[in-house]
Amino acid sequence: MTRQMIVLALLAGVLAAVPAPARADTSLDAPGAMFVSAWGGTLAWNGPPTSDGRFRAVIREGLETRTVRSPASTGLVDPDVGRAPSGAARVVFGSCSPSRRCGLYRVERGSTTGRLVPGTRRSRRMVVAGSQWDGTYVFGRIGLRDPQVGRARRAGAGLFVARNGRVRRLTTRIPQDTDIQGSRIAYAWWSPSGASAIYLTTTGGRTTCRLASASGSRFVSTPVIDDEGVADAHVYWMRRDSRTAGGRIERVKIPDRGCPRRADAEVGRTELPIASGGEEGGVDSLAVDAGTVFYSALGVWRAEDPLPFGEP
Repeated sequence: MTRQMIVLALLAGVLAAVPAPARADTSLDAPGAMFVSAWGGTLAWNGPPTSDGRFRAVIREGLETRTVRSPASTGLVDPDVGRAPSGAARVVFGSCSPSRRCGLYRVERGSTTGRLVPGTRRSRRMVVAGSQWDGTYVFGRIGLRDPQVGRARRAGAGLFVARNGRVRRLTTRIPQDTDIQGSRIAYAWWSPSGASAIYLTTTGGRTTCRLASASGSRFVSTPVIDDEGVADAHVYWMRRDSRTAGGRIERVKIPDRGCPRRADAEVGRTELPIASGGEEGGVDSLAVDAGTVFYSALGVWRAEDPLPFGEP
């Protein structure tokens, strides 16, 4: 299943109450928000459904918050904030129309209208887990009736990269979430058996590194690449246990060459309230902007406490 479906399952029966994390974190006054992303001081998230029952991306730039008027989506919106070729922030997200034509859309700074990314729209092919950096787009594509985990069974599904209207498939793995900075791509993947993993690859797809994995009731999700404002580039992700309400952020340094050693991964010593489907909700997504951690838990929160990391 896609990340949207995973979170809906975890939050079953919880959406009516907005939980306050048991930490000294700052609420950004975005009740009901899910799937937060951040870069360059700009944040974006999925807003609550409007009166027509459809979902729209919400963008916050400084003190200004605006809702993207179109396109609206029949399903949850999973936005990503990245750097446009101009150097400004650009938001991208997948959206499906009632006629089941789905594509990846981009929203420029100051705009409330999404424009279709050339080459990404297909009939009966859902676009998921989109992200963008300097005009290069990464996204997943699956058939509306196909299994939403594992590997694609059709040529038109899997993990894709698009630039200047040209689209090519990197792998048959169906991503649950992606992030791109420079030529590096991080993505989360789930197998049909419920095992999950975080991978790091490049836009050329020549080298793929498995950074983390989990199985059983435990799973890893929401990879984020952050290499600005910190000493070294890192990939962050969350490790959760569906039996509990807690989870931790993990990270690993990206070496100049080759794959990171999994033994070098660090574990955050601060536990976050992870969505578990219990009486209280929890974190459904993670964002890291120049070392500052944001997360969404039926609202958007900025982590005020330092997040010290140590050995696993």
